[in-house]
Amino acid sequence: MFAETTEQRRRVPRVELDAPTTQTLSFKLDQEIDKKSLTKIKKLGSGEFADVWHGKWNGTTDVAIKEFKAVSPNITTEIEIMMNLRHERLLQLYAICTTDEPFCIVTELMNNGSLKKFLIEHKEEQDIDFSLMMDFAIQVTEGMIYLEDKIVHRDLRADNILLTNMQSCKIADFGLAQFILTGNRRLSLDDRVPVKWMAPEIFENENYTSKSDVWSFGILLTEIVSYGDEPYPGQDKLTCIRGIQTGKRMTKPDGCPEALYDIMLQCWRKNPAERPTFTELQEKLMALINEPVIE
Repeated sequence: MFAETTEQRRRVPRVELDAPTTQTLSFKLDQEIDKKSLTKIKKLGSGEFADVWHGKWNGTTDVAIKEFKAVSPNITTEIEIMMNLRHERLLQLYAICTTDEPFCIVTELMNNGSLKKFLIEHKEEQDIDFSLMMDFAIQVTEGMIYLEDKIVHRDLRADNILLTNMQSCKIADFGLAQFILTGNRRLSLDDRVPVKWMAPEIFENENYTSKSDVWSFGILLTEIVSYGDEPYPGQDKLTCIRGIQTGKRMTKPDGCPEALYDIMLQCWRKNPAERPTFTELQEKLMALINEPVIE
């Protein structure tokens, strides 16, 4: 079975791999760099807790600078988590600046922005091949397989998947992530949380697990196949929560093959133990590319 899956992966249409990048900043993560060595060039985005900038380190190396608006326990956890992650499908932390406020983390720069942005840019033309859509999803499973027994991401959505110049995916934004072995803080719905990506057990005040991330991945699949549409279109957050709790599930997106919708429904099983693992999801998605797609 394993050999067959490996052979399948050789036949999956894949984007060209990026050339290795400079890793000067990533060798001494326990040591801070001087904030004066960073130059902010252009703001790339702004959120509730942080702004993200395109910047340069020592005037030579392009980086992304995430500048936090306030100090919170989440920042310490985010830094600790990113220091412990090394995988080609995860955003690479280069350095930190925490000797004075505003605190910053320095990461590799992802020039093509988010997967959400990429999908929306192609929405009018509808010109992304189904095989490429599935390739994006498969790449995300690669990163999540690495995280599965270590970290719960808790914010898996297209906005937090970044693209390299060669359209390779990297999972980013670990601001809500938690280590599995140390337990995890329950999220309050008063927090700025991604309600429409959340599994039903979270609304019942249970802990996140990797199977909660699997639920979110099912929602991410709808974003991919719909060219970045918002989940549960036309529903507010409260209506969405009540529907999920009573067993309702998102309807099949327009143009979504039945086989892919079936995978989504497996991700959205009420009992977390009955949801597939990310390894199983990877195999199911690879099979979709190698079999005729029937809508």
